[in-house]
Amino acid sequence: MKGGAVLCLAGVALTGFTVSWQNRQNLVDTGNAGLSAAHTMTKLAVLGPATASTAVEQRWWQRSFNKGTETPSMHQPLPIDKLSCKLQGRPCDSTSYSPVVLVSCGSFNPPTNMHLRMFDLAEHALLQSGTDVLGGYLSPVNDAYKKPGLLPAEQRVAMCELAAGATDDVMVDSWEAQQKHYQRSLTVLEHVESELNAQLHQSSTPQGSLPHQSGRVSHANPGVWKEDHLHQILGTHGVVCVTRHSADVHRLLANEGTIIHKYRHNIVVVEEPIVNDMSSTNIRQQLAQGRPVRYLIPDGVLRYIQQHHLYSSA
Repeated sequence: MKGGAVLCLAGVALTGFTVSWQNRQNLVDTGNAGLSAAHTMTKLAVLGPATASTAVEQRWWQRSFNKGTETPSMHQPLPIDKLSCKLQGRPCDSTSYSPVVLVSCGSFNPPTNMHLRMFDLAEHALLQSGTDVLGGYLSPVNDAYKKPGLLPAEQRVAMCELAAGATDDVMVDSWEAQQKHYQRSLTVLEHVESELNAQLHQSSTPQGSLPHQSGRVSHANPGVWKEDHLHQILGTHGVVCVTRHSADVHRLLANEGTIIHKYRHNIVVVEEPIVNDMSSTNIRQQLAQGRPVRYLIPDGVLRYIQQHHLYSSA
């Protein structure tokens, strides 16, 4: 598999790079203390009373999004406090060590337990193949996406923070949501790659990589993705594709003459063994009908929705 990778997963992207673990540890212990504290507060909000989470979300938003009203900063440090080696017996400071990071781009309107499960499924498959997965990122889409019913980025990022706060290795990259204009997936993956290299004191070009992007079957639909971006995402980064029961990914990969077929060796297909058609759309529909969605979305996300009266038909 080829070099310099950011991977995408049904919204998720993975980034491959060489790690100097000593530098990484120093960065987390010193320069990234503010971000670590922010994640700690979010975790407490998820476990604590409903009133606590609102204050935490507001403070986080004011700090990270420049109060959500002024022109957002184009540079937002990428949190790295949850990144860690998982494969036993592999020296994390080895020059040949090339782990990956999962990045999921999506609306997250709202984030569901299935969004988090995709990380677990992809991580398990990659670890089984001998590739270490340091962690993952949720990257909420920019408001300029203009999708009908899309909540403001402020609320979607807050919900993603609450969802990620209940996990050991998933974080939120708010950069995409902060930009003045809509950002394509390739731009987001390049941002993550650049930030990881910069924060981990590495060169801008990864020395080793695993190409993987796991995305929706819309990759195969003409006009949905820019062709040159597909060549870069699939050829340079690669894909991990977590399938739903209705998606025949193997048939798409076997379709000769397509971009997906050309880069089929850079695409890892992960079968979802449990039939599950849950989506954010389904969750919104259930909420609009006043039906319960507990155990389908993270508890912190559900409390946030209830507090702010989101997705209600009233």
